[in-house]
Amino acid sequence: MMLMFTECVLDLTAMQGRNPELCTSAVFLYQIQESVVVDQVSQLSKDWGRVEQLMLYMKATQLLAASLHLTKAQIKSGKLSPSTAVKQVVKNLNKRYKFCITTCKKLTEKLNRFFSDKQIY
Repeated sequence: MMLMFTECVLDLTAMQGRNPELCTSAVFLYQIQESVVVDQVSQLSKDWGRVEQLMLYMKATQLLAASLHLTKAQIKSGKLSPSTAVKQVVKNLNKRYKFCITTCKKLTEKLNRFFSDKQIY
């Protein structure tokens, strides 16, 4: 609504100044600026979403690593026997751990530019 109102004001201003060619160029410049801002906000939103994802994957990685270490310690101490079921659980934990590590690396690569931009300010 405000955008349409502003465009009308710009059109009227251009007409009053007897410069109808300014009518479209003023609106066009405004639209370009608005488009740039929208693109920047959209990119920032995507980057923050990736940051949130990265933090969650990092936390999941920590939890999985702790589970794997605990399982290893329990097996070494004899409190847990390496049965088929335990081996399957360890295999699944390890598989998810590796997936989380790989995903963290990919997200970090995507966010390198975002992080470096934020360190400047």
